[in-house]
Amino acid sequence: MTTSAKLQSLLLYIVWHARFQPGEELARGLYAKLARDLRQPMHRGIGLPIRFLRGSRVDGVPEIPLDRARHTAVVVLVDDEMVADPAWEPRLADLWRRTRDPDSPHRLFPVALTEHAVKMDALGEVNVLSLFRHPSEEWPELLLHRLVHELCRQLRARPRVGQDDGSGTAPVRAFLSHAKRDGLPLAEELRDYIHQHTQLKSFFDAQDIPYGAAWKKVLEAAAGSCALLVVQTDAYASREWCRNEVLAAKRQGMPVLVVNAIEEGEARSFPYLGNTPTIRWRPDRPRPHEAVLGRLLYEVLRTTYFPLRVEDLRARLGLSGSLRPLPHAPELLTLMGLALEEPRDGPIVLVYPDPPLGNEEIGLLREHLRELGLEHRVSLTTPSGLPAQLGSPPGAVAGGSP
Repeated sequence: MTTSAKLQSLLLYIVWHARFQPGEELARGLYAKLARDLRQPMHRGIGLPIRFLRGSRVDGVPEIPLDRARHTAVVVLVDDEMVADPAWEPRLADLWRRTRDPDSPHRLFPVALTEHAVKMDALGEVNVLSLFRHPSEEWPELLLHRLVHELCRQLRARPRVGQDDGSGTAPVRAFLSHAKRDGLPLAEELRDYIHQHTQLKSFFDAQDIPYGAAWKKVLEAAAGSCALLVVQTDAYASREWCRNEVLAAKRQGMPVLVVNAIEEGEARSFPYLGNTPTIRWRPDRPRPHEAVLGRLLYEVLRTTYFPLRVEDLRARLGLSGSLRPLPHAPELLTLMGLALEEPRDGPIVLVYPDPPLGNEEIGLLREHLRELGLEHRVSLTTPSGLPAQLGSPPGAVAGGSP
């Protein structure tokens, strides 16, 4: 029997009827976004383990094991073929029975692709994502974004929708960091879209700072406990508290996404907005708010899952010592944080996402490690470089162009 400590953290199954032709296309689209895009081998994918399962009464309906990982998510693409096939009803009923407990680490995520799909008795108690209500060309994006949010909640041990414990922390919270001078209209647009079209929560200072509260402390605490959505306009970098919010989020390792909405330019850019993912605000594109919030959720999932992935690799490789996962590539702010830590003994291996940094960044980090007296204590590597740590001395720095 596999012990819980040896199980991988998360396993995602995508399930569909063998005669549902679009099923494989939707599954492969999720694989490219959540596991690895085979067309972009150097892309920093999330690396989720994903399994495809399909079947019918003739071919056999596959068993869906829930003992291969500490967390299992099962996405079932329900169409008319599955509704009409009597072999699927008992399988889905059993799956719901095994995952319906709010405290279960496993989740069932049914997706209705036709109107009849919501009528299956086995799914009568389940909140189904009804994609059929949207144009089919929007299905891949909507499915990805809603699934990513649920995976974030699952890995963060948050309650399901409708089972909030009253703390307001069940869904992912987006902190809308903006300069009131020119960023307020866009921040309000994003806030309204969150409330009307998603299951996220938002922190928006005008409404969310209690009267009589110390507003500086509230802003710092909120920025350090949410996903930070930066509305980067011309005035943003000139605002002290916008800069403080970015620093608070980075110091606490929170997900950050920069929405680039600069129109004329900045007198001075804020350097600590670097080393973060960005998306250009394009109001003329289809569903621009969905694109922004989907990208933010992607960052939340990547930031949440990466430490678990590193721990899975540590267990698989039998590595010992202090492995410290960094969801983003290391920067000077990272090294300064290490220099302030106590005690200052013992090696640390910082693991950041692939691909490795280029020679120019690795060289700069080496210089600062020496200046801080950390060159013999701190190593830098990526998941693909972890096997080499089996025989690497402390202070090794992986990276550089081949």
